[in-house]
Amino acid sequence: MQIIGGIFGFIVLMAFISSAAPAVGHAIETIFGLGVLAVAGFCLFHLARAGARAVHKGAELADYYLVRHPADSIVTAALRERQALDATALQAALTPAPSALALAKPLYHTKNQTEKARALRQKLDADALLAQAAVRRERARAACQESERN
Repeated sequence: MQIIGGIFGFIVLMAFISSAAPAVGHAIETIFGLGVLAVAGFCLFHLARAGARAVHKGAELADYYLVRHPADSIVTAALRERQALDATALQAALTPAPSALALAKPLYHTKNQTEKARALRQKLDADALLAQAAVRRERARAACQESERN
């Protein structure tokens, strides 16, 4: 209710000033109009800035989910088929082309590829631990069978 009273009071004050001193009333109206314009500009600026950040974040997420790591298909195929890694293909995939060394790609692309490379390394490490455990198990089983024969 106070806001409505304040607005009504401002209108009455402006009407009084405009009739008593038209030049002063016009100056106050101009200043008030510029203030409203400044507030509107401020709001539009921050709205545009938030929109730009949202577009940037969207591009970062699209890069993460749509751009595969060059070694992904080689490592995934080796793990899926329980085959040895093709070291030559892995080296070729991890060796960047000279054009890829240009600073044209955004920073988030490099961060995403680094994160994917770490995930691939963790998969390979887990698979290596599993293979080592399988080898230890088979050696222990063979030693057990050998001791039972003797």
